[in-house]
Amino acid sequence: WAKKWTPLKPLNLIGSLALNQATRRDEAEIIAARKLAKVDEIKRSNQDAAPLYEQLEARVVELRKEWLDAVSSWETLRAESKLMQRANSTYEELRKEIQHAKRLVQARKEAFFEAVELLNTQAVGS
Repeated sequence: WAKKWTPLKPLNLIGSLALNQATRRDEAEIIAARKLAKVDEIKRSNQDAAPLYEQLEARVVELRKEWLDAVSSWETLRAESKLMQRANSTYEELRKEIQHAKRLVQARKEAFFEAVELLNTQAVGS
């Protein structure tokens, strides 16, 4: 593997957050940090190109921020989507319970009317 390893401690991913719990934003930050480290390495090694790199550096930093913001937004929407799915599931369960309760009301109503009718029939027949 020829890529340069970037330490994770400066990215606050060691100690405060287990790597297997890293969010997509954390992953994007790692990738961005590695890419920027490589750019800095090239910039240091080629002083003739340094002015060009400095011009582009602000744009790169801006694009990195936009990328990370987009990842955060995506993660938020994904989490909201999961909440909506759970809410829809809960709503569906509630809807079924309401339908069951409505059928139960109808059955109890019919039983009541039948009992009243039987009572009226018994009273008239006596």
